[in-house]
Amino acid sequence: MKSSKFKQYVFTSLFISLFTLQNTQLGAQTFDKGTITVNAGIGFISTLNYGFGGVSRSPAFCLAGEYGIMKLGPGVIGGGIAFGYQSASYTENYGAFYYKDKWSTTLIGARATYHPDFLKTDKAELYGIVQLSITHFGYSYTTNDPLVGNSYYYSDHSLNTSFHPYLMVGAKYYFTKNFGVYSEFGYDISLIKIGLTLKFDKAVQSVTKNKK
Repeated sequence: MKSSKFKQYVFTSLFISLFTLQNTQLGAQTFDKGTITVNAGIGFISTLNYGFGGVSRSPAFCLAGEYGIMKLGPGVIGGGIAFGYQSASYTENYGAFYYKDKWSTTLIGARATYHPDFLKTDKAELYGIVQLSITHFGYSYTTNDPLVGNSYYYSDHSLNTSFHPYLMVGAKYYFTKNFGVYSEFGYDISLIKIGLTLKFDKAVQSVTKNKK
């Protein structure tokens, strides 16, 4: 009898705990108006074409910052900036002579994001990105072959800049209230980005202001 009552008590307590936890999560939202996030990561599967194989590429280094602007429907609109950089090189050697191509790509973008509160938790979120980017391409070619240029050392440089709109999707998971990981998928400097994210929400900002 006592065992039956004990099991019933445990079951009831567990049910109430789960119900309370669920209701707490339903009221939570990961990204809100006034939230600031900073992403730092690297990109994989480069979208850049260098014209031939054998090119050595660095990972794409990516940074992005965002601010929650306003609520709209089931989510929040954010705005921010993004930065990306990748370098690449290709070298051929023939005897005492070398022929080296080097590329550098720098991306600076303005982005608008939408964070729908579909997951109903403060631990994870999904979001969409619309980004307009300025991409700056740098290229240099050097060789010590005297037959290529007029001197023993020859160098040539060129620059190119282009504008591109991009559509992307992202996901974040927070281990703590302010620290987590993120991933974004879309066609800009790389198809996939992964890295770390920091979040400063309204509560943190208000505490900082009160201390001042």
